[in-house]
Amino acid sequence: MIRLIKSVIGAALTAVAVSCAPLAHATDQDDKFLQQVAAAGIEGPPDQLIADGHAACDNYGNGGGAIAQLGALSAQGLSQSQINTLITAGFKAYCPDKLSLPAWNRQ
Repeated sequence: MIRLIKSVIGAALTAVAVSCAPLAHATDQDDKFLQQVAAAGIEGPPDQLIADGHAACDNYGNGGGAIAQLGALSAQGLSQSQINTLITAGFKAYCPDKLSLPAWNRQ
């Protein structure tokens, strides 16, 4: 149990560190991602949203990281539907290969 807690805390700290990194410049992928999340009513600093989209890819297959990210997005006030949209948009923009996996193997 302690190991799981340490894993979740470590993943959360990593997500925060990634999300605080400055954004050098937005790419076409970033623009498309931001358009998708904006269409779902998801607002926030673009660099934070982009970091969250990348984190969705980074956390794929990492149970502790994914749980930490879901908790962080929920704490930001996003609904479950918005969280699903943000993560799916992140996959589409930054790791589309994850979308081709069978449904039972997705997060």
